Amino acid sequence: MRGDFLIYGEIQGVRKSYIEELELLYDVKVDKNFIINEEILRKISEISLKINKEICVVISRLGIIHSISIGTNVNAEVVIDAREKKKLSGFRVVHTHLNSTAKLSSIDITTLKNQKLDMISAVNVTEEKLLHSFSIGFLKFDDQDKFTEILFEKEQEYFNFDIFSIIYEIEKNLKVETYENEYIENAVLIGCDTRESLEELRELAFACNVNVREMYFQNREKPDSSYYVGRGKLNEILTNSYHHNISVLIFDDDLTPSQIRNIEEYSGIKVIDRTNLILEIFARRSKSKVSKYQVELAQLNYRYSRLKGLGFVLNRTGGGIGTRGPGEKKLETDRRHIRTRIEYLREQLKTIKTERSIQRESRIRNKISQVSIVGYTNAGKSTLRNYLYLISNENIGDNKLVFEADMLFATLDTTTRKVVLPNKTIISLTDTVGFIKKLPHDLVEAFKSTLEEIIFSDLLVHMIDISSNIWRDEIEITNQVLKEIGAKDVSKILVFNKIDRLSEDELCILKDDIRKNYDEDALFISVIERINIDELLNIIEKKVRDSHINVSVNVPYSDYSILSMIHNNYVILEEKHLDNGTFINFNVPESEFKKFEKYIIDDLEK
Repeated sequence: MRGDFLIYGEIQGVRKSYIEELELLYDVKVDKNFIINEEILRKISEISLKINKEICVVISRLGIIHSISIGTNVNAEVVIDAREKKKLSGFRVVHTHLNSTAKLSSIDITTLKNQKLDMISAVNVTEEKLLHSFSIGFLKFDDQDKFTEILFEKEQEYFNFDIFSIIYEIEKNLKVETYENEYIENAVLIGCDTRESLEELRELAFACNVNVREMYFQNREKPDSSYYVGRGKLNEILTNSYHHNISVLIFDDDLTPSQIRNIEEYSGIKVIDRTNLILEIFARRSKSKVSKYQVELAQLNYRYSRLKGLGFVLNRTGGGIGTRGPGEKKLETDRRHIRTRIEYLREQLKTIKTERSIQRESRIRNKISQVSIVGYTNAGKSTLRNYLYLISNENIGDNKLVFEADMLFATLDTTTRKVVLPNKTIISLTDTVGFIKKLPHDLVEAFKSTLEEIIFSDLLVHMIDISSNIWRDEIEITNQVLKEIGAKDVSKILVFNKIDRLSEDELCILKDDIRKNYDEDALFISVIERINIDELLNIIEKKVRDSHINVSVNVPYSDYSILSMIHNNYVILEEKHLDNGTFINFNVPESEFKKFEKYIIDDLEK
């Protein structure tokens, strides 16, 4: 188990990697109006098939996952704290049915009634079709002892079904007060850059489980030096917001210590700027030791530069965003302690950088091409990486996948794995943290030891979400970050993902524009729908193999030095010991081809 999250039920014998994948789902939020997020449902369905057990997810009315359990069709646990239950519990349950039917069982119906659930849903999971059919059940409007069941055959109908309106009608007829907006915190967003940037800030707030009650945009040339939007505008915002129980004001730019102090003193409400919000997301999502070190270093550098002038702001000790991680306790606001911790973290990251450098040198020595997936956050990088790994040879490396979800910064930990492409070309594939507009400089600096994998890559796969309204800006931002870390000259493939979200006419217009103004060789794919993935793989393979030649040799046993050279410097694709020598198939750079010319044979039979 990791952290405070638990997977309940029959976990004995379940692989640790599956438990970890399920634990990661606690970070994913579901739209409160709909039954469940499609990515979550696919993940639990895939794992359910692999372990041959039902998986049950309990979701609060706010779209936050409350508990996950594993069990058979008779003992999958619904874990709900009794103290949280009202006339209706405020929770919905979604669970898998294996190779049977989506129709609710008698146990499902009993659970619905006894637990007073908002709703219970079953998805029929089969080998032939992962999400075969669906059902939902909820209590009758006029009688809690009866229920209504709806069966769905189409995924679109199921995922777009509005359950909140039904819950509202049930509770209205039962004369039970509905409740909502019980997020970690209620927030107001304030910006004066662009409306698109403010919309992105809302997505960042969503990633922190913050309920955005209002958004205010003021078009001005530069922020007010004292209150960012001016005292008059701030007063208007506060007047309109007080009745919404606002606990935090989130600003779309970096604020100076004096601005934070002025706004907090004037409003009496906690203030968070964009950098602080991004650092908070990173603090929550970081899993590995190296990413935890990197995020903490960025947080300490951010807070150290703001010690002078912040005053009581640094003494926050309550819950919510802006209070996680280092720098919140009074002891840690002392400059000496922060400097000591910063130096320690830098030494640790220097050691990790050295270790990665050794690993990278080993790959270079073995002539393994390095391919890195880069791009704006939520462009589909981790989804592509997982798919490439799944189609790869299972005997190469381990089979641990990275977490993927339709949200900003789902992946923070850079991972590198060996992958075998369809024509047996071996590459080292790296999935990197996504970039974003106004990515904090401290964060870029802290992650440089990780981002060095990009600098030393032979090829970059630049992923772009073509369905985004600001994909042009996202390309520019990614290029700016690549330039900042020294990777602007690395060979690159421009790949536009999520074409399944566009109509044919929209896609046709964009293709012409992109090929004319960006790259005539740009690719258009959908990783989720597996559209044009083969073409992408072929181009990656061609790019990394252009400077290499695949050869088959038969080396006599007497030429031991040649055998040793091949084993020490190249990736062996196939090897067999014959009567007259050793047969080896491997890739060799063109410049080194002549070393083995006299040993080359056409194939194994010859």
